[in-house]
Amino acid sequence: MFSLRARSGFVERGWSVRSLALFFRDSWLDSVRAVHEHPWHVRALWRFAFFFSILALVLLWRVPGAGGRLELALWTVLPALLITGWASLYVNLVRAPDGSPVAGVGLPNYLTLLRLYLIGPVAVLLLQGRFTAALIVYAVLGLTDVVDGIVARVRGPVTAFGVVMDPLADVVSTAVVFGVLTAIGVVPMWLFALLLVRYVMLIAGSLIFFLAVGPIEFRATLPGKIVGVLQALSASALVVALAVDPGAIPPMGRVLYPFLGLCFASIVVSQAVIGLRQRRRLLEAASQVVNSGA
Repeated sequence: MFSLRARSGFVERGWSVRSLALFFRDSWLDSVRAVHEHPWHVRALWRFAFFFSILALVLLWRVPGAGGRLELALWTVLPALLITGWASLYVNLVRAPDGSPVAGVGLPNYLTLLRLYLIGPVAVLLLQGRFTAALIVYAVLGLTDVVDGIVARVRGPVTAFGVVMDPLADVVSTAVVFGVLTAIGVVPMWLFALLLVRYVMLIAGSLIFFLAVGPIEFRATLPGKIVGVLQALSASALVVALAVDPGAIPPMGRVLYPFLGLCFASIVVSQAVIGLRQRRRLLEAASQVVNSGA
């Protein structure tokens, strides 16, 4: 994760390749330190990962198909363990947004992790041509996206961990599903490239913004939510069409792809405008603090 302490060092050193490398090194060291300082939360994350792995092995072994069960099991369990290791580096974010501690990881965060865990099986099932099974797993993945937000608002806890992981899970799941659909020749390359432009711009822009201005508050926008729903529905419709006729590229693409391309392009523009406005607002606020002598 990117730490405020590492950012302070970066600001003191100024912009340079060496300074950026030291920022990533300091962020890594702070993340490792956080793992040792929060052993209870780390153990809870790993218990959940192992429980998921065992359950997944039992269920996925029964997925209909002539072969590929070992490959499916491998690409389900291995990513889940890697994701858990990576998420453990963010364990110091398992706290309320105001910084106060919470009792445990929380059901909403487990659902967000589950969404990340399910990306691997969806991808492998699509590559293996098991489109009905892929659709079922993808539907569960989408359901966790809806449920975790509801549970967080109704029962809590809303944590900084979830604020970071939830949009990241959306980005990774969408990129992987559309990437696989592109690889098997269903989605055109230009549409996937436009999707990547959107996500690279979002991730790189967030890092630059963090280094140049300060901490970022992630908030879902209405256009972003609408496009997210359209993405999920479009991917589901494409997989349904493949399940009905695995050998055909869905004819709906003639209308669907230009429409999605327009949606992705509009979000790229929207992200750029929001980023510029946020940068201007924070820089103006910093200037007022300096001018007032505070």
